Amino acid sequence: MKEFFDIKDYCVIITGANRGLGKEMALAFADCGANVVITCRDLNSVAELVKVIEKKNVQVLPIKMDVRNEDEINQMVEDVMEKFGKIDVLVNNAAICQTVEVENMKTSDWNETIDVNLTGVFQVSKAVGRKMILRKKGSIINISSISGFIMNHPQKHTAYCVSKAGVIMLTKGMAAEWAEYNIRVNSVAPGYTTGGMAKPSVEEGGEMAERWRSLIPMHRFGKPGELSGILIYLASEASTYTTGATFLIDGGFTVW
Repeated sequence: MKEFFDIKDYCVIITGANRGLGKEMALAFADCGANVVITCRDLNSVAELVKVIEKKNVQVLPIKMDVRNEDEINQMVEDVMEKFGKIDVLVNNAAICQTVEVENMKTSDWNETIDVNLTGVFQVSKAVGRKMILRKKGSIINISSISGFIMNHPQKHTAYCVSKAGVIMLTKGMAAEWAEYNIRVNSVAPGYTTGGMAKPSVEEGGEMAERWRSLIPMHRFGKPGELSGILIYLASEASTYTTGATFLIDGGFTVW
């Protein structure tokens, strides 16, 4: 079984790895012996993370990249190929969330959410997928959300929910098209965690956080590290017959 889950010397790209869940993902992959490529829009924000990963006796490559910019994406792929010669795993994690009522949301803000959360996943996957197709091997893991299944309450962020629902269908589409190339495409849908976008509200507590907690059968928020298991599974040879699936990691939030 250890061989099935072995990802030592894999090359793993993680978008938006400068904070929150993305940062925890980078550390988890590095702990398992994978070489990590961390992309973000501000390299200064990953300086400390790079130092920590380097101490784990793996290679780390920080790259400045905006998932909305195809030129930067294509350059990132070329830089990764030059350094590692392959791409084993892509984790599409970069995302933004704006809490605005539909009637008050600017079209430009709507477009920004869709561009980052959905079109960004498409663009990065397309560029990386081309390399995986040539190699006839790879695993793409898209980070969706429980918001792709339900409308969160009491906060109002319809654009975010729509974008994350789109990620789930994009996952199915790419899985169907790329299965013949031995490329697996799956998604992970986290619930409320102490390390994700909900972190400020969770730490602050109050009425909103308590409402979220009351809807979780486990009666607690998830810990960032509790996503690591499913990520390593999907990255490794243990998941060779798994594609087009979305895994809810939400403490049971969506069972109601």
